[in-house]
Amino acid sequence: MTVEVFDSLASSQGLQKSGWFAKIVKDKFNIKLNIIAPNVSGGDTVFDTRSASGNLGDLVIVGTGNGRLNKLVKAKLIEDMTPYYSSMKNVKKYDSAVKSIAKQAGKDGVWGVPQGVSSQSPTDPSEGNESAAAPYIRWDIYKEIGYPQIKDLDGLLNVLKQMQDRARQDTGKDDIYAMSLFKDRDGDVMQNAASICSWFGYTNQGSVFISADGKDVQPATKEGGIYQQALEFLNKAESMGLVDPDSTTQDWDTMRTKVTNGKTMLSIWSWLGKPRMNSDENKAKGVGFMLAPLENMKVYSDGFQPDGDGATIVAIGSKAKNKARLAKFIDWMYSPEGIYASSSNSGGAACPKDLGCFTTDKDGKNPTLTKFGQQAMTGDHANLKVSAKLGGSSYDDGYSKLELQGRVSERHRPEHRRGLQPAAVEVQPG
Repeated sequence: MTVEVFDSLASSQGLQKSGWFAKIVKDKFNIKLNIIAPNVSGGDTVFDTRSASGNLGDLVIVGTGNGRLNKLVKAKLIEDMTPYYSSMKNVKKYDSAVKSIAKQAGKDGVWGVPQGVSSQSPTDPSEGNESAAAPYIRWDIYKEIGYPQIKDLDGLLNVLKQMQDRARQDTGKDDIYAMSLFKDRDGDVMQNAASICSWFGYTNQGSVFISADGKDVQPATKEGGIYQQALEFLNKAESMGLVDPDSTTQDWDTMRTKVTNGKTMLSIWSWLGKPRMNSDENKAKGVGFMLAPLENMKVYSDGFQPDGDGATIVAIGSKAKNKARLAKFIDWMYSPEGIYASSSNSGGAACPKDLGCFTTDKDGKNPTLTKFGQQAMTGDHANLKVSAKLGGSSYDDGYSKLELQGRVSERHRPEHRRGLQPAAVEVQPG
């Protein structure tokens, strides 16, 4: 069965017919995922057109802001999953999150499941060891220029200019830029600029920016506000020749390939630069991204959200066939197994047991990385081949293109307490 997925989070579209994630989904549910991604195919126009037709998709991953969820329910574009809810054992663990979505919808029922649910304390940082949205720089090039002090954003620009010049000198290539941006996820505001606001303790809800303590609320249009400061930073970078000229037209896939190929000096997220550059091989040579010592940053963290990120949900389309099977698929996405298989599009962060990434003891505890898992998590995963038996192609080509993080990683869960240990015996899946 081919399932059409309207996915507001996805950065690529089309039928995910090959690769390890597609193989897992096909084997477990006998479905293929055909992704419709407004980020790369027309933005809100795609949503409006498909809504007008009465069929948004079989599965719907969509933002709920500006009353959209209420409109989806009223227009009967998404299905009430109540008939299937009793068997959704993983999702039911987050019943309060599901009920919070019903409140947003303005009607009783199980209208969707929010992403990013967790059972951890909301006062704990949800990112674990590293801040998600923060300035990460090519540390090897930073070392080459003498580790200069970075007091503020202007100081960061000066350092990035030195790094760009040095990298071009080292390689003899003039297509290396301090930063490379993309437009796929722009909406009410420029998404890349909004992420820079997170470096200083702000998050945005639509076109409004809110400080972590909730004491400062700024519209994006505020003169001298945090969003304007981020735009000014990018404008200065452009005037200094630090921005890849393809930034206004390229998509996520093109941009991330440049990061992998060493063409950028700055990563505005931990999950962009580090998974693509910080392989074991590169780290042995001192090459990779590390957090910039920007002295005035105060990085924002969402914290764990017991009710999830209600701004985005996964739901079943009202015209979908085999709704019970789709409900099982959604529930699996919130299981430990589903999280391992689908949690990230960055390559190196998701590594399921079914793929041969790790083994456990007879009690299902003490996970140990195999040789394959070590390369997938910390090595050259872009060139890591997957056997035809397990889906074929490469590890990076095979990961989930849904970009839905159903459940935030919960480091205190029993199966996570010891972490993934390197294997004593090398094992290659096959």
